[in-house]
Amino acid sequence: MESKSLTYTSNALPAQHLSSTEKTPEWNRACVLAIRTMSSGVDEMGRSTRENKEENYDLINSKFKEENFDHVLNPLGINVKKFGGTPTKMQNYNIIRSRLETLRGEEMNSPLDFFVYAIAGEAVSAKKQKRKDVLRDMLKARVRMEFQLDEAITKLEAVMSQLQQQMQGAQDQEQMQQMQQQMQELTQQRNNMPDIQAEMKKFNSKYVDPTEQTNNKLLKYLKRKDQLALKFNLGWFHALASAEEVYYVGITRGHPSTRVVNPLQLDYDKGANTTFIHEGNWVREEYWLPNGELIAQYGDVLTDAQVKDISEGRAGHTVISGGMQQGYAYSFDGGQRRSQFANGISSHSYVMKCAWRSWQKVGMLTYPDPRTGKDITVEVDDTFKMPAELKKIGATLEWEWDTEIREGTLIGDNIFVNVGVKDNQTGNLPYVGYVYNNVNSISTSMVDLVKSHQYTYIIVWWRLEQELAKAKGRKFIMDMAQLPKSMGWDVDKWLYYFENLGVVWINSKEEGRKGDPQSVAQFNQFQSIDMTLSQVVAQYMQVIEKLEALVEDIMGVSPQRMGGIKASETATGAQTAISRSTNVTKPWFYFHDLVKEAVLTEMLKTAK
Repeated sequence: MESKSLTYTSNALPAQHLSSTEKTPEWNRACVLAIRTMSSGVDEMGRSTRENKEENYDLINSKFKEENFDHVLNPLGINVKKFGGTPTKMQNYNIIRSRLETLRGEEMNSPLDFFVYAIAGEAVSAKKQKRKDVLRDMLKARVRMEFQLDEAITKLEAVMSQLQQQMQGAQDQEQMQQMQQQMQELTQQRNNMPDIQAEMKKFNSKYVDPTEQTNNKLLKYLKRKDQLALKFNLGWFHALASAEEVYYVGITRGHPSTRVVNPLQLDYDKGANTTFIHEGNWVREEYWLPNGELIAQYGDVLTDAQVKDISEGRAGHTVISGGMQQGYAYSFDGGQRRSQFANGISSHSYVMKCAWRSWQKVGMLTYPDPRTGKDITVEVDDTFKMPAELKKIGATLEWEWDTEIREGTLIGDNIFVNVGVKDNQTGNLPYVGYVYNNVNSISTSMVDLVKSHQYTYIIVWWRLEQELAKAKGRKFIMDMAQLPKSMGWDVDKWLYYFENLGVVWINSKEEGRKGDPQSVAQFNQFQSIDMTLSQVVAQYMQVIEKLEALVEDIMGVSPQRMGGIKASETATGAQTAISRSTNVTKPWFYFHDLVKEAVLTEMLKTAK
């Protein structure tokens, strides 16, 4: 698409260092379409693939595709269904889920405590001034108290000296004792004066500026109203499953709100050394919405014609090359997979929300105040032009580029809504998140670390069930020629007497012996074979126990941490095992806490 001064391409963001007059609606739409095209590329930016993430979520729920195990189930490529299939069906004996739930439970048990500290601005200045005032008052009080005590001690010493010279009887001795006791009390008060340094430490730890109090109350309200503890736990689950933990922070119905973002629906662009997603260049989230839900959510910004197109299924069912297709997340066993058509009309519409980092030109205008003569600095936009009268009095204007976050939503193929400058500018993209374990490598989740062990565990259990299916105990071997068919016996009748009476009937003159029906068959003792496989089963169980131990070691969730402490185990040994396993998962919890801190900070900035 082309305008008078700019040419846009569909595979790269348009230039962002432009004046506000050049950022036209056409330019905004070009940015949204460019992000959609770029997010459909193959560049994974150190991320695991969408298919890998889907596989992880399914594996947690004990779902897997048997065709992934054809190298085990049918290594020779034989049509096993022709012969009745295998005697056992491969199943998922899940050893991941319980350990993930243990980590989720620990995250639930950790309290969502926070405290807002003022680190810049007027609140810090006010806090410093308050500290100076308190210190000054404490010093004054100490000097005053010391002076009063010293004066009282001096007077008392003079009285005691005079009384000692004139002391005659028992009454004077009693009065002297009282004065000595009073002197000890005054001296003790003098020696036990409050330590100003300790008192100031106490002040620094307990004093809360009114601005800090307001922000702490605000976050506590949002924590309860927005169910932040529940959302952080769901984000923690995504981190363990897909190595990505992302939240959208914005204004919902006039209130600051946070929602958990599904990593399967997200794409972004950030530098390799950029820690958080919200510090990156752009973010895109795409999903399919039922038409009714879509109209209810965006009806206030849609035209009547757009509402009609959506409700009649003409908005979002066009196939998007390389993009997300409806129902892609689950390709078997149900889940969210649903036909996108109802009675020939598309029942869902494609929605893509995105945000990107742009730049705005701002000027810092400095001029002298005519009344006080002091310089005043104000911020002006790029449409400002220096008036001649300000220039005469020595005003200066310096230009700089400042971050400007923009966002927009694309519905279907060509319905653009809410495209423009993001409200409540914080300098960050509204998608706050972190990618785990992607330093110079593909991001690796907790499930990725033990996925191969889980698959091997499934195979071993399947092999064990195969052996158990073949284990028949000791079996009897009999020559069918010895069955007394001439007496009207069949196999069922023979088995009946064998099972109930324990007698084996034969006919040594039965036909079919060496071609001579008159000959007598030479009687052979019956034989048996041992089809028990107890030794093989024990070997498989050892492999299973070894796999369980490996998974426990890699995930850092020991049996002791899950509450499985043996009676023979000492308290010190159990505590050591728990401490060791905790150290394995500590980095995961640390980065999860960093994400929570970033979300709370962004919510606080948005609430302003």
